[in-house]
Amino acid sequence: MKYACVYDSEQTMAGLIHHLCVTPVHLEYKRGPVPFVITGSQTPLVIEIEEVTRFYKDDPVVKKKTEDTRRDACEYVVLPWRRAIPKLLRFVVENGSTLFSHAWHRDLVFLSRTQEFIGGKHNRI
Repeated sequence: MKYACVYDSEQTMAGLIHHLCVTPVHLEYKRGPVPFVITGSQTPLVIEIEEVTRFYKDDPVVKKKTEDTRRDACEYVVLPWRRAIPKLLRFVVENGSTLFSHAWHRDLVFLSRTQEFIGGKHNRI
């Protein structure tokens, strides 16, 4: 059995990330068309991006997502952007060092767009 993390993010309509989520999972390798299956998961880490949720505090979609997520069984933290990504990366390294995402190419666009919104070149992670 191997350990890894699955990643997802929630974005505003403008494509700015307001929540990051990583969940540690157990992978079991199998023969066949699907080389592995997820056999269990642990408590996810959800990071609320402070600058984005503050800017979009009146947006009903962001507000609902924040309220719903805080009720879920997860480790929930509110961090500024410059501390959020390092925390996410440490969590991934501690839980298997492998990260899966269903749309990583789109997620990278959202990460870049959020970086530019937060501070551009002077606030790089």
